Amino acid sequence: MRRAYLAAAICALGLSLLPCAADARHSRRAHHARRDRFPVVRRTDPPGVGMALDPATGNYRISYYPPALPPPSSPSLMEGQPAATQAGPVVLRVSAVSRRRPSAAKPKLLHAIFVPATKIDPIVESDFVYRPGRREVQYAYRIGNGRGAKQALVRIAIEPLSTVSALMLPLPGGAGRDAERTAQFEATASGALISPDHWSGTLSALAGPGLRIVWQLDAAPGAKGVAPGRAQSGFGLPADDLPGVALARLRGNAPPLRFGGHWPPGDIGDRLRYLTAHDYVTRPVAVPAITLPDPYDSAALIGRIQAQMHTWIALGLLDPLFADRLDHHLEYAADELRNGWTRDARYDLDAVHLLLALQYPSLEGKAGPAHLLKPAAMQIDVVAARVLDFDLKYVEMRMDQAH
Repeated sequence: MRRAYLAAAICALGLSLLPCAADARHSRRAHHARRDRFPVVRRTDPPGVGMALDPATGNYRISYYPPALPPPSSPSLMEGQPAATQAGPVVLRVSAVSRRRPSAAKPKLLHAIFVPATKIDPIVESDFVYRPGRREVQYAYRIGNGRGAKQALVRIAIEPLSTVSALMLPLPGGAGRDAERTAQFEATASGALISPDHWSGTLSALAGPGLRIVWQLDAAPGAKGVAPGRAQSGFGLPADDLPGVALARLRGNAPPLRFGGHWPPGDIGDRLRYLTAHDYVTRPVAVPAITLPDPYDSAALIGRIQAQMHTWIALGLLDPLFADRLDHHLEYAADELRNGWTRDARYDLDAVHLLLALQYPSLEGKAGPAHLLKPAAMQIDVVAARVLDFDLKYVEMRMDQAH
C-alpha cells in the first residue's frame, strides 16, 4: 500500500516537472533566437567623441581622446638576481615592483573649435590689357567682400598660371629641379608682382607645370584685410602669355586651429584634415595660360585657345553643348587659315563673337546688334566669355598685321 502511494506521488511529481523543464528549454532557445535576430551593434568611437557643426555659428566642435601612447616596457615577472652562486638550482627573487600591475589612468576627453575661413562673400574682378609696345598682357585684380560676410578677406591664391614676364631665369621643370635655382627663380618672379599696401605677393613653382601666386595680408599694425562691404584693388602682374581661366582660392581671417598638443586620431583627424585642406572659397579669374607659338602661327594659336577652353568644362564654367558650337566655328577658322582663306576665317571668328555676345551683350563689339536678339540661357561664365573674346581678337589683330 505504501509502495503504491509512493509510486503515485513520484509519477505526479514527474508529470508536474516535465512541463517546467520543457518551458526552460524553450525559453533558452527563444533567448538565443532573440540574440541572433538582434545582434549587438558595437560603437567604433567611444562615447562623446565626434565632430558636430553648430548651425548658429558655422563652427565645428571637435571632441576626441588623445592618441594612445605606446605601453612602457614592463620588467619581467622573473626579474631579479640569483640568491646564491653555488652549484644547484638558481632561485630568483621577484621584485615587488614586478608583481604590481600598472594602473591605467583614464584618458581625458579633449575639445577644440574649428572656425572655417569661408565666412566671406568674395567678388574678384579680372582685367587684362594687351600692351603692343611691350608685347605683353597686363593682368589686374580687384577683390571685394559682400556686406553679408562675417570675416575680412586676408588671402587669395591663384593656380595654375603659365608665366610672369620680365623673368631673368627659365622656369624650373619637374620634381627633381635644383632647389637653389628654384629659390632664385621664385625670388625674381615675386619681384615682378604688383601688390597693394599691407599685402605681400609671392610666386612659387608647382611640382608639375605651372606657377602659384599668393597675396597675403601682412601681419603689420593697421592691416585689417578687406572688410565686409569693402573692396581692394592693386593686385596684378605682367605676362607674355594670353589669358585663360583658373579658380582663385580666397580665405577669411579665421582664428588658428589650436589643440592641446595632439591632433585628433582616427576618423575625426581624417575629417578635420579634409576640412582644413579645403578651407577656402573659389572664384574664376583670368590668368596667363596660353603661350604664343614660336614661330607665330594663327591656326596653331586657335588650337591652343581651344585646349584652354576645354578645361573650363571641368570647372563648371562652360556648358559642353555650347562648347561644341564654339568648337565648330573655331575648327573651321583654323582650317581656313591653314589654306590661306583669311576672309572665310573671319566669318567663323565673327560667329564666335556673336555667340558670346548673345550670352553677354557687353561683348557685342563689331559682332552686330546682339542685344536685339533673344539671349539664350547662360552657358558660359562671364570671365570665360571675356577671355575667349579677348584671345580671338588677338588672333584677328595678328591677321591684320600680316596683311
